[in-house]
Order: sequence, then structure tokens, then C-alpha cells
Amino acid sequence: MEKPILFQREMVKAILAGRKTQTRRIAKVTDHGCKHGFVTPKAGFVPRKIQEHLMYCPYGKPGDSLWVRETFFDSEPYANPPLFASGPRFLYRADDSDIGCHKWKPSIHMPRTACRLVLLIASVRLERLHDISDDDSYAEGVEPGTECPKLGFKWFWDCAYEGRKGSEWDDNPWVWALEFESRQCA
Repeated sequence: MEKPILFQREMVKAILAGRKTQTRRIAKVTDHGCKHGFVTPKAGFVPRKIQEHLMYCPYGKPGDSLWVRETFFDSEPYANPPLFASGPRFLYRADDSDIGCHKWKPSIHMPRTACRLVLLIASVRLERLHDISDDDSYAEGVEPGTECPKLGFKWFWDCAYEGRKGSEWDDNPWVWALEFESRQCA
């Protein structure tokens, strides 16, 4: 199975550099009908073991693929001007491309044909955000050699989820922790 996944500019850079091999995403949890913090995937069915929840990860399971959606520019509508006549069709914001006055398209609007990165899911786990280790913080894209990698990851998280009630670092939400291998599309 293949699904799209959104990434911000700095995270795409980290994937391209080979520093990012994990991502954490908010797990929608409910207390209704089950123990606190457990995912309730279907009405009337409440898994009793954490392993049973993994089959309901909305991002997939090991062996599935995620195609990366990122901020991009499609030069096709502008193919006549010499600037784009012989260049690539798609430009990517993470590459710090300069396209002058033309507008970037948000990642949510990226079609599959513009994708340049595919992530093959190696493992999936459900955990609390604060359970991230220093090694996992580095795998999330924190710069190598950072004195306190968990604090570096906290900064990434706060930038992405600031103001989202229940999703901020201090809320310590349940998250899907996905480990992946990245592949560039041809």
C-alpha cells in the first residue's frame, strides 16, 4: 500500500541528507471505552494489547510506502519563457531553489507525479512523545553532535505543533513512531 505524507522543508532536507530515518505523528486517541491512551480504531472493538493497535496505524505497516509531499513549483504552465524551457519541470523549496516571483505550491497540493522521495516503512510503534531516546532524536533529523538531542527534537516538534491543543510537547501526546528507508524517485 502507498499513501502520501506531508513534510516541512527542514525535514525534507534532513531526509535528503540521510539524517532523518524516523518520523513521529500524532495518534488520535480516545478514552471512550478503553484504557487511557489507547487508540480505539473501530466502534465496538477495543484491542487489549498494544501490538493489536499497530494494525490500525493510519500511515501503514512495515513494508508499506509513503510518498513525500513537499512544497514545490510546477514549471509546466511557464514552459515558454527561456528560464524554464530546458530546466526541470518541478522545483522544490527544500532545495532552496530561486524561482523569482513565481509562487510555491503548498505540499498538500503536490500530485504524485511531482514526488521525488518515497519512504519504505521498516517499523511502526505507538508511544508517548517524551519516550523518544537520544538515538531516536538523531534519527528524527536532529543535527549530529547536538549536545542534547532530545531538546533539539523538542524544538522541531514545538515549531510544527505550536498552538495545537493536545499536540504540543508539554501535552506528551501519544504518537506513531515510524522508522523508514528513503528512496529517491527516478
